[in-house]
Amino acid sequence: MSFVLVHLLSGVVKVKKWYFYLVVALASMGLSVVNELIEFSTVVYIGSTGVGGYVNTLLDLLFNSLGAVCGALVARLRR
Repeated sequence: MSFVLVHLLSGVVKVKKWYFYLVVALASMGLSVVNELIEFSTVVYIGSTGVGGYVNTLLDLLFNSLGAVCGALVARLRR
C-alpha cells in the first residue's frame, strides 16, 4: 500500500522530503486499521467468523505497520 500511495501522491505533491514518506507510512497504517475494523465488525455482528482474537488483531496491526514503514523506506531509497 505504501508503494501505491507514493505513486498516487507523487503526481499531486511535489515535495519528496522525509516527511512525505512519513505521511505515506502513516496513511498506509491507517488503511490497514480500516481492514481490522471491518474484521472486528463482522465478529461483533455475525459472531464466530474464524477470525482470531485480540492477539491476531495485534499481530496484524504490528506486521501491517512494519510493512508500511519498510515500504515507505524502500520507496524513499529508490528515489
